[in-house]
Amino acid sequence: MKEFHCIVGNKGGVGKSLVASLVMQYAEDQGWGPFGIECDQSNRTLSRYERLRTQRLELLDREQQIDRRRFDALIEMLVQDNEPFVVMDNGQASFAPLTRYMVECHAFDILRQRGRECFVHTVIAGGQLGSSTLRGLGDTLAAFGGDAKLAVWHNEHFGPVDQAAYDEVLKRAQVPVLGPLEIHRWSKPFEDDVQDMLGKFLTFEEALASAEFGLMNRQRLQLVRDRVFGALQQLLRSAFEEAVDAD
Repeated sequence: MKEFHCIVGNKGGVGKSLVASLVMQYAEDQGWGPFGIECDQSNRTLSRYERLRTQRLELLDREQQIDRRRFDALIEMLVQDNEPFVVMDNGQASFAPLTRYMVECHAFDILRQRGRECFVHTVIAGGQLGSSTLRGLGDTLAAFGGDAKLAVWHNEHFGPVDQAAYDEVLKRAQVPVLGPLEIHRWSKPFEDDVQDMLGKFLTFEEALASAEFGLMNRQRLQLVRDRVFGALQQLLRSAFEEAVDAD
């Protein structure tokens, strides 16, 4: 199994790095040895998790365009077998140039031909961020539909996602997606524990083993972890079944 999970989005602060960390944590729990690449040049988040094996990579040059040499080196790494499960976290600034460059170069075609299954994850936020993230979803579907498996996350922390507007974007695109996976807004005790864990840049496993968290704190974190991991298991199983049906 070789997989590449690319997290993209046209808006900052909506949970892309959180999604990247969750995908990596699930892969680590499954024993897949995930390797993370952090391309967000304005924010350092994923690489601050000591438990997660991550490398920073600045894909943009001074003109905020894709640095061809670095991008080519990334693709060369991905076609190898050394890192079977790779997660790449991208920032807002790289969304447009990276999308354009990957399409122009047929990057996902190259990776699929070399046996690496490709996923693109994008986050839809509720509230005031909803309309802009939905536009980003439309751009992502238009760019990568058919080239990669598209996974959509709904982040409820800014308010409920406009389901009708979301359905309309999918209807116009006519591109199948996996999900949505829900980033729930839990009740306050759960939220406080999750924020405490995230603020310390701890994985679920580290928090569950830490004496800094009490019995009930760990119980709530375990429940959140089980729900997230269960959703990811279902998503990847669906993707596998799709691939089998296609063959």
